[in-house]
Amino acid sequence: MLCSPSDQMTAKFEDLLSQVDSGPWTWMVFALCSVWGLFGAMQAVSVVFLTPAVAHWCHVNELHNTSWTMDQIKNISIPWNTETSSYSSCSQYSKNYSALSVLPYEQALVYNVTSTSPCRAWDYDTSVFRSTVVSEWDLVCDRSYLRSLVQSAFMMGIFVGSPVNGFLADRFGRKKIQSVSLFIFLAVAALAAVVSWFPAFLLCRFLMAFSGHCVYLTSYIIAVETCSVRHRGTIGILFSVPFALGVILLPGFAYLIRDWRHLYLAISLPVVLLIANTILLPESPRWLIQKGLSKKAAEELQRAARWNGQKPLDSIWLAAAIAEIHASSQEIASPADEHETSDVEVSDRGSSMSFLAALKMLFSSRFIITVTVILSFVWFTCTLVYYGIILNSGNLSADPFVYTALGGVVELPGYLLGAPVVRRIGRRLTLISSLFITSAAILGPLVAASGDKTSWWFLALVLVGKMTVTAGFQVLYLYTSELYPTCIRTQGLGLTSMLGRLGAILSPVITSNLGAVHWSIPSLIFGLTSAGAGLLTCLLPETTQLGLPDTVHEMETLHRKKSGCDEDRHVDDTLLATAEQDVGQSFSKRDNEASDSVNSL
Repeated sequence: MLCSPSDQMTAKFEDLLSQVDSGPWTWMVFALCSVWGLFGAMQAVSVVFLTPAVAHWCHVNELHNTSWTMDQIKNISIPWNTETSSYSSCSQYSKNYSALSVLPYEQALVYNVTSTSPCRAWDYDTSVFRSTVVSEWDLVCDRSYLRSLVQSAFMMGIFVGSPVNGFLADRFGRKKIQSVSLFIFLAVAALAAVVSWFPAFLLCRFLMAFSGHCVYLTSYIIAVETCSVRHRGTIGILFSVPFALGVILLPGFAYLIRDWRHLYLAISLPVVLLIANTILLPESPRWLIQKGLSKKAAEELQRAARWNGQKPLDSIWLAAAIAEIHASSQEIASPADEHETSDVEVSDRGSSMSFLAALKMLFSSRFIITVTVILSFVWFTCTLVYYGIILNSGNLSADPFVYTALGGVVELPGYLLGAPVVRRIGRRLTLISSLFITSAAILGPLVAASGDKTSWWFLALVLVGKMTVTAGFQVLYLYTSELYPTCIRTQGLGLTSMLGRLGAILSPVITSNLGAVHWSIPSLIFGLTSAGAGLLTCLLPETTQLGLPDTVHEMETLHRKKSGCDEDRHVDDTLLATAEQDVGQSFSKRDNEASDSVNSL
């Protein structure tokens, strides 16, 4: 029989949470964890105001010493482009400007020269933004390709950080890694606002995303693992409401603060308030139990009971329940037919696995491979479409402040309506519906007789697509965390979200390069990709009203109960057993050394 006594492990932990009950402790954890979204959103979307497309032209230093107006200087030095009805952005007339500067304007104007030369320096339109990253480092003309690196470096930080942060959180604990990452973020954010070298700024953006995503990932895992099944859907969906509020608030900051360095400080330094989380937040009791830290897990559960107004849990019963849950997880990690191991080895198998062992577990059976591949594509689609819509503001609206704020406003119903919908129709159907509606909203203008980008209905469809992809994005966080077992939950969430960030990296390329060929190409790509992701999601199982699995065996049996434990599993049992054996061997005696390393952090 492939069914195991530990199939009841999740239910037993849920029993512990039901004894604690929900109350102030549950919602305090939710509030402290979710508030990061407010600051994370402003960092992720800030590129709209850090690197906007601003008008620019050649700077002719000799003419700036005259009493001429800027329009007069441009009339003399800058060629007029009749196709765009604007001054040239990257060339100037080849004139003797030193000689012209001593002449009256009327005489200098009649001095005609048709030859041009590339700009050596630039002037920028400061009517909207007084200073930007573009004007700071002249990311225009032959250096314009560097402009996209500001967002790409940020997304690369998330891309690299997702699996690494997941491994660290599973090995050393959610709270410890969250606290360390928070202080790293604060230090790098302050540095980013004062650096004078562009590569150093890009490095700061990378490190901010790396550490900031770690804070977000561990916060989300703590929030999900400390709530019961009854509230997990609500908490999982509402977790990103602060993210939408951050998107709404960012245009207000940018409107009031038109200097990019001051804006960067304004949206980064308030993160200091989250230092309180390092004191108030608990470590995940579920992780503590699996790690074998029974005493600490009991303390956290007792504290939760006190905060929720419950009587203290019976210490003997609580210790026995924790021991039984921990023992059942070890029974799966060490199958009965495997060779005997020492007590120390068995104990060590309750600790977090090595990175390579975790990856092997993610590809240890056809079932979990299917889940990983489909989730990775859905993550890719959601990030591609979400950031594609945000970064395409220059093509869809002349006012980035209004467009970005409206984009944040429509995210709110996506989150708020998502919670009751998820409870009623489930995670899978909600995600499928959101992807198909997103596809229809994006492809709508292509089906219409004309795609007038200035019409109200065009903007309305774009905002509908933004709302539904946002709802799908948030359901995806909850859905992914419920599909994967505790032993590899953060690795699974980290790996799939990491692959998803490829969409965020590609979205500026699609909107800028392919959009320059024809505005409909990005819409076609986004719409078809959303439809494909919706179809693939139909192959995944539902997780509503199921406890969180703690092992791979438990994950599979939870989602295969309709076909029984022994029949139609479609699992390569030899591969799975080998993977779990390797994982067990990775739980070595070096955990003592790892604990010393954590304490040194």
